[in-house]
Amino acid sequence: MFIATNNVLRYANLSDFHGHTTSIPVVNVTTFAAIDYDPLEGYIYWGDTNLEIISRARLNGTDETILISNVHPLSLALDVESQMIYWTDINNTIRRSNMNGSNEETLIADSLSEPDSLVLDTRNGKMYWAETAVFIQRANLNGTGTEKLVKEQHANIIVLALDLQERRIFWATSDTAIKFCDMDGQNCGAINDDNFFPIAMAVYGNYVYLLDEYSYYKLARFNISNGDEEILFTRRAWSFYGITSGTTDEGKDIVLISEHSGIVELDVSMEGDLGKGIGLVSTYRTTGVAFDSKDDRIYFIDYSNGDIITVFRNNSGLKLLIQGTGEVSSMRNLALSLKTNEIFWTNNVENCISMATLPEGNKTGINITANNPVGIALDVENRVIYWTEHSSSGEIKRSSYTGDEKETLVSQLNYPYAISLDIAKKQMYWTQDDNMINIQECISTPCQNNGTCIDFINGYNCTCPDGFTDDQCQTEIEECIGTPCQNNGTCIDFINGYNCTCPIGFTGDQCQTGMLHTKNTEICGSGLGFVIFIIGGFILMTFGICMSRGAAIQRKINEKKRKDSTPAKLFSLVHLPTTGNDILYMPNNRTLTEISEIQHPFDE
Repeated sequence: MFIATNNVLRYANLSDFHGHTTSIPVVNVTTFAAIDYDPLEGYIYWGDTNLEIISRARLNGTDETILISNVHPLSLALDVESQMIYWTDINNTIRRSNMNGSNEETLIADSLSEPDSLVLDTRNGKMYWAETAVFIQRANLNGTGTEKLVKEQHANIIVLALDLQERRIFWATSDTAIKFCDMDGQNCGAINDDNFFPIAMAVYGNYVYLLDEYSYYKLARFNISNGDEEILFTRRAWSFYGITSGTTDEGKDIVLISEHSGIVELDVSMEGDLGKGIGLVSTYRTTGVAFDSKDDRIYFIDYSNGDIITVFRNNSGLKLLIQGTGEVSSMRNLALSLKTNEIFWTNNVENCISMATLPEGNKTGINITANNPVGIALDVENRVIYWTEHSSSGEIKRSSYTGDEKETLVSQLNYPYAISLDIAKKQMYWTQDDNMINIQECISTPCQNNGTCIDFINGYNCTCPDGFTDDQCQTEIEECIGTPCQNNGTCIDFINGYNCTCPIGFTGDQCQTGMLHTKNTEICGSGLGFVIFIIGGFILMTFGICMSRGAAIQRKINEKKRKDSTPAKLFSLVHLPTTGNDILYMPNNRTLTEISEIQHPFDE
């Protein structure tokens, strides 16, 4: 199930729904006018009348693409089997295109007036919609055969939904009723008449799901058989401005929440509604809140004039710690460093982060420049401050306690607000204006070997430098895989490269070039050889290693010729094992310049 409220898009699993929804982090949206889902490809589609676009994205927010521009979609429906998008437009038309945004066409134009709430029966080739909030109409999917089915007598039709299994149309009206007919407009009835204002509807199984704007965006479902209502999710009416946690002297884990009417204490182990919390401070308009578990003392900001006030948890010992500027909301949030007895706070009027010592509240004079700072959190062990900047650039930054080594961690957020750190797991959490709670997994620098970490919802991705691969860039790419070195060359792997050590008689980057060729076989290979020279009546026999370059052999021959002008008789036998056929060299009483080659006799 998908739920869109203003600029926030969520989804939930109906088979295991306990009020938990997952946000889809899309960027190019101001208001979701219409949504639909393609389960085959895993894309969510939506229309935005303010931006005049139809877009799609994956459920994790990736691959977000604007498909169609210069449109004003009021409702939208997908024909997944035919790969088509249908939508009603504010200019009184019904249109469609391919699901990649190509081949736009207008299906119905002349006879329409305020078409909305478009739904499809693709099995039977029909589309249904509400017109002027009074009629329910249908037509063929190609736009032909328009006909009126239902006329609502007493209220406006707000939303439509189809029960394709039972062949019924459901709709909700402005007089808070859920009604139905069969798909030909006959056999009508109602299943509920409650106090709600519907803004979206869907049918699944034996239930009608309704999103109610009247009750803080309540999501409820109604049993089609008996009309019983079950509330699945609701946005609470409380307005929370600060939250902190700690352990009391009694060993009780508590959460302190500040709202404009005061501070509420919650027992973490307590089950049930949040309204069971105990009111602690009720005479101030509170925003930021922090808890000193050692002294059982609460610190909070008075929203009215920007004062920082402290009080014991039993409401005694109220004390003005730091006087504010007198301007409303100048001080926004605060954090305690109990290890160093210091308190930090953000000030969005003076655009800075300030610090004072405890318990006196003496300011230290340190003011770290920031752009509309709001949320603040501390890494006490490393003396690092983290804060959010509630600006159009939407950034999260950090620096040392003194303001040195300032850096931007995340940018282009949707007005980030509160921030919290999980030091043990090296994770950072924050909230932003789209009512999302985000986790920054990249704070722990999981990408190895200088990989770049890109944070996503519920995960991260590492962009690896050249030469490394895998989820965290932990694996060096083995360039020698695939044996790039030819002719039995030895491959030596380096980071982002390799080097070939060539066998005797070969050269080149991949040992691809032979240096001294006979017919089909290189002259020189690896191994030992021996030569017998008979010169001037002396016998000279040598053993040695066959030289790695054929050119070196020729140089030795030329050198010998220069030393002895008399043609010398050469009787020699050289055995050169190679990668191919073995070779014998026999001079046959030739001069040094007349070396000839024959095949190895054992190969004959």
